[in-house]
Amino acid sequence: DKIVDGIFFFPYDLPFSVKRIASTIRPSMVIIVETDIWPNFLSEIKSRNVPIILTNAKLSNRSYSGYRRIMAFARQIMSCFTAICCQSREDANRFKQLGIPDDIISVTGNIKFDQDVVPLSGKDIDDLRGSMGINRQQLVWIAGSTHDGEEAIIQQAYDMVRKENPDLVMVVAPRHPDRANSVARIFSVGGFNFSTLSQLNRNIPRKASDVIIIDTLGMLKKLYAMADVALFGGSLIHIRGIGGHNPLEPAALAKPILLGPHMRNFNEIDEMLINAKGDIQLTDPESIYIAVNDLLKNRKRAQVMGQNARHVYTTNSGAVMRTMTIVAGQLA
Repeated sequence: DKIVDGIFFFPYDLPFSVKRIASTIRPSMVIIVETDIWPNFLSEIKSRNVPIILTNAKLSNRSYSGYRRIMAFARQIMSCFTAICCQSREDANRFKQLGIPDDIISVTGNIKFDQDVVPLSGKDIDDLRGSMGINRQQLVWIAGSTHDGEEAIIQQAYDMVRKENPDLVMVVAPRHPDRANSVARIFSVGGFNFSTLSQLNRNIPRKASDVIIIDTLGMLKKLYAMADVALFGGSLIHIRGIGGHNPLEPAALAKPILLGPHMRNFNEIDEMLINAKGDIQLTDPESIYIAVNDLLKNRKRAQVMGQNARHVYTTNSGAVMRTMTIVAGQLA
């Protein structure tokens, strides 16, 4: 069924362009997610008496400090919102300190905790492993959403871990699958046999793979279901504009999670996982080796760590429903 009438670029925040798009669409409500706050657009929509809701709202220390320097202007812009649904109580307090009235601020939680993660059955996991040439006895380390510069670190750690766990299979899913060939070269130079998922799907004969590189999209959720250890990329090195990726998919599946120190875009979730002992933060190949080797040998610890991560996921869900209740109230 059709649920979207149109997808298009947001207009430049100029009076004539936002006036034109508002006249063309004639919205009954505007919902903005997180931080897309454009003064001219908000003023134009407010002038039409259209409710504007800011959802999954967050206000970092840096943003809060910036708004404090232009307090009067910030208060004027924020007053365009008819409701602000905050990720946390800390975010709500920062909005209040900017002079936003209490009655439009709510703490609804982070909608990222409400992503749909459906666990695979034991048979489905066995079938997935079989299609990739991984037998039931082999342990699997998955590195997901990796970026250029991170695979070399992972390869060095894998080289050390394999010496104590010779049956361990490494599955690498680059954030951008078109990098699969360059990732393959890193592991090939390290002396590992590799296959890409496309080769396995085409039944191209190869030696048993030490490393499987995912060169297609849409597989990562399934792959985490068969992981014994999950490492999340985008966080091992400083990458401009990245700052980590959302680690909740493996958390929802009760997998022990390894992350790097660069998680600025998901620092609240990372802190929750660390405080619950659901993830470990690492910095270099040696620390990754120590953590992975320990989790592979101490299966009870890995299980507890995975359950801790899942507890963070389940206890923080429900933000979408709380947000939609506020949306429905505004529509009424």
